Amino acid sequence: MIDLDTMRRTNPPDGVYIGDHVWVSKHAAIMKGAAIGDDNVVGYGALVNGNMDMSNAMLVGAPAKPIPGRRVTWSRLSNVKKADDTVFEWKNYPQL
Repeated sequence: MIDLDTMRRTNPPDGVYIGDHVWVSKHAAIMKGAAIGDDNVVGYGALVNGNMDMSNAMLVGAPAKPIPGRRVTWSRLSNVKKADDTVFEWKNYPQL
């Protein structure tokens, strides 16, 4: 966007950082300048617009905030019985 009176840009660009093993749910929005740490889940419709440098968090809401006292992760495996053994197996999968 450009201010027509001053001919200056009003919304300078900024990068986005998404860490390793982050699940971004449907209809979530990640705004410029946002940073999401490793091993997080971004909830349905969440609006991430700041620095979320924690890990194992479920980020929900608009603006997105972690659910206090709740540590989470996710796995591609559908039959996870013992999270300690299988939760980090994703690191062994080939990169797409």
